Amino acid sequence: MVQPTLFVPACPCGRPARARGQCMSCYFRHWHSENRFDGNRERVLERDGHRCRVCAAPTNVVHHRRPGVDNADDLIAVCRRCHGQIHRYEFIRGAVPALLLELWKEQHPDRPMQLQLVA
Repeated sequence: MVQPTLFVPACPCGRPARARGQCMSCYFRHWHSENRFDGNRERVLERDGHRCRVCAAPTNVVHHRRPGVDNADDLIAVCRRCHGQIHRYEFIRGAVPALLLELWKEQHPDRPMQLQLVA
């Protein structure tokens, strides 16, 4: 007697589909793009050639240049290493006390206020 085989639909990536015709990995990636990047994540990765715009390493990470703004012009593809550096530098900038910045401006009124960061 021949056992009937079950038809398991396949995701476009080739893995078995589980949710809405996609494997869990593709489904999560699509959900993440829709909810965190207003559907622009894949478009930005395609635009940037799946390469980090800083160091040209292959990547699948997209960074918001302006937090909360999800249009493609304000998103950029970066690798995990560069993405970590971006957020580390943001923390450093936020860690400088406001009074210290004010005192620096008083001492250097003709210079733009900047924080020197080494690569």
